[in-house]
Amino acid sequence: MKLLHVIPRFIGGGPERALLTQIAAWRAAGLEAEHTIAILDAPVSAPLIVRARRLGARLLDRPDVAALDEAI
Repeated sequence: MKLLHVIPRFIGGGPERALLTQIAAWRAAGLEAEHTIAILDAPVSAPLIVRARRLGARLLDRPDVAALDEAI
């Protein structure tokens, strides 16, 4: 299954932490999914990027319309 998560920023607030917790829970449950996170605006937190990549999530940092269309 492919999942696209669209989030306005990725700076360490509650929504970002909840998203990464959800991805970790899916992995822990053995559910196979390809998670892509589209981050629409700056800033972007380096520690969150590292955590997301360790969880196997693909990141689209401020994607243009074409990249977002392709992800959808």
